[in-house]
Amino acid sequence: MASQHRLQPRSFRPEPAEYAAAQADLAARGLQMDAFLRACLRELHRDPDRFLALLAPGWPSPKPQGRPSRQEAGAPRAARDRRREAGAAAARMQGPAGT
Repeated sequence: MASQHRLQPRSFRPEPAEYAAAQADLAARGLQMDAFLRACLRELHRDPDRFLALLAPGWPSPKPQGRPSRQEAGAPRAARDRRREAGAAAARMQGPAGT
């Protein structure tokens, strides 16, 4: 069943600490995150150059696009394989169970 909401939800993936800090700053002023984000969108549309210049000092670095390279994707797997091999080597050194 399709959503009954009038507005389509949007998503973004902020760093948890950044989001929590911003939410606390807004709550301390009696404001909500939804209203803040909507105000930012409106201000961007009203005067993009001025608004973007205001945000420039805090602008995050671009996130990499697309899938990670094979080398990056294999890094966690290689570390996991090393841990498994170390565990197997330790088990071989202990000998059969119960001896």
